[in-house]
Amino acid sequence: MAVLDAKWARAVDGRIGLVGSAGPVGGQVRTPCPGCGSEAFPFSVQLPGLKLFRCRGCHLIFAPIKYEHDHRYHESRVANVESEPDARNILAFLTYWRARLRWQTGTRLLDVGCAEGRLLEAARMLGFICRGVDVSDFYEAHWRARGIDAQVGDISQVRGSFDVVVARQVIEHVTQPFDFITNAARLLLPGGSALVETGDPDSVQARLSGPRWSYWIPAEGVGAHVSFIGRRTAATFGQRAGLELRGSVPSFKYRPFASYLRGRSFLKAGIGFVLHRTALSGGRCYWFIKPA
Repeated sequence: MAVLDAKWARAVDGRIGLVGSAGPVGGQVRTPCPGCGSEAFPFSVQLPGLKLFRCRGCHLIFAPIKYEHDHRYHESRVANVESEPDARNILAFLTYWRARLRWQTGTRLLDVGCAEGRLLEAARMLGFICRGVDVSDFYEAHWRARGIDAQVGDISQVRGSFDVVVARQVIEHVTQPFDFITNAARLLLPGGSALVETGDPDSVQARLSGPRWSYWIPAEGVGAHVSFIGRRTAATFGQRAGLELRGSVPSFKYRPFASYLRGRSFLKAGIGFVLHRTALSGGRCYWFIKPA
C-alpha cells in the first residue's frame, strides 16, 4: 500500500488532524496503536477520507486522527433523535441492567457523555444518586434549568467513587480508549460495574456490511468515530486496567419493539428486532466488573 494519501493528512472541516506518526515499513504503512503502543497496519476496510488501522497486539481498530469535539454531535442529536423514543430506550436500558445487576436505591451512577441528561433524570427517578460529564457545554444551561448534576469535561477530570459507570456511544469518539477504560476503573468502587456501549467491528453484522456498516462514519461526519472496539480488545483493555469483562450484550437486547416500528413494516421491524438481539448484531454493551 502506498504512503498515506493527502486526503488523510488534510483537515476535514478544519477539525481533524493526524495523531502520532505513520510511515511505510517493508512496503506497508504502519502507525503506533493508541491503545497499547504496538504496531498497527492497514485494516481490510478502507473508506474515503478515513484510513483505518488494526493493532496486532490488542486488536483495536482505529483511525489515527484527532477529532475536535464541538457542538456538531449535539446539533445532529437534536435534529435526528426524537426525545420520547430516546427516553423509552434509556428507561429500557436502565430497567434491564438494574434487574440483572440488582441495583438498589442509592446506587451511585456516573453517566459519561451524558448529553442533555435524559439517562440521569431517568436514573434519578429510580432512586439512584447520579452525576454526569460531557465534553461539550452545549447543554450546560439545560442542566441548570433541570437540576441535573453534570459537569463539562472528560472522564479524566471526574473525581469521586461510583457503583456504576455508564458510557453509551462514547468510547468510539475517544482517541485514547485504553485511558478511558483505565479512568472508568479508577472511578469504580470494588464490585462496581462499567457498562460501555459501542459498535463491535468484529460482529457478523459489521463483517457482512463491510464499508457500508453505518458505524464507521456516523451522522456527524467523517472522523467523529475513531476507535472501534471488539470483544478481544475490550477484554485486553479491561484486564490491563484491573477490570474483568463479564459479558458482551447486544445493545438492542433491551430496546423495546416499538422503536423498530418507526418507518418500517411490521415484518421488517420483527426481523430487525430478532436479529439485533442476537450475537449477530453490531451493537454491543461491554460489561466490566471491578473485583472486590
